[in-house]
Amino acid sequence: MIIKRIWLYEHEYRNMTPKVAEEYFAWFKDNIPNELANLNDAVGKPVVLDFSPDSLISLEKWFISVRKYVKLSKKQILEDFGNAPEYILQEMMQNRYAPTVGTADLGAKIAIYFGEIFTRNDSGLYWDYVKKPKSDVCFNEPVIYGFTPPNLKYKGYVSTFNWGIPLYSNSSKGTNWKGTWYEFYRIWENLKKLYWAPDYSVEKLMRQMNELPRM
Repeated sequence: MIIKRIWLYEHEYRNMTPKVAEEYFAWFKDNIPNELANLNDAVGKPVVLDFSPDSLISLEKWFISVRKYVKLSKKQILEDFGNAPEYILQEMMQNRYAPTVGTADLGAKIAIYFGEIFTRNDSGLYWDYVKKPKSDVCFNEPVIYGFTPPNLKYKGYVSTFNWGIPLYSNSSKGTNWKGTWYEFYRIWENLKKLYWAPDYSVEKLMRQMNELPRM
């Protein structure tokens, strides 16, 4: 039986069998229209979700104005992250504000919208889930593939959930970032021009990457 929830914890993905992971991804894809409709209802008139990169600017501004965080107790952190590596546990002890369930759910919906902007504006990008290796940080999670040139064997992907779901913070107002989603999309556009250029080379790529805007 699959978990029919769009926002999952990392351990929930990792505990999926190959069959369950495949079934969950099929449900995920089928459920995208519902999640986008719910996001559209939530944002209302201030934001027009027309799948343009520019829409990310107003969407992020709106999200920052409505997101909410709650402070976790040390007991809660030990219960939730007690089996995590020591460095993660220490980081959680310092960043004890966590997004509420409602904020995390909004973040997941925004992550899907962000992914749809990629796939709808670039025919070479597509949704899939990470099937291997098991050590991959996004194992079994839905991601966007297609971020590498056709002549490379490595299949590059981007997890929009890592960008859409809000991070833990040391502030009740959440992480202090602005313009991230829009800038990330523009960086991809610039990188694609480099990757797919007839005179592509690693040296040229690295040289021009240094000239890209920093996030």
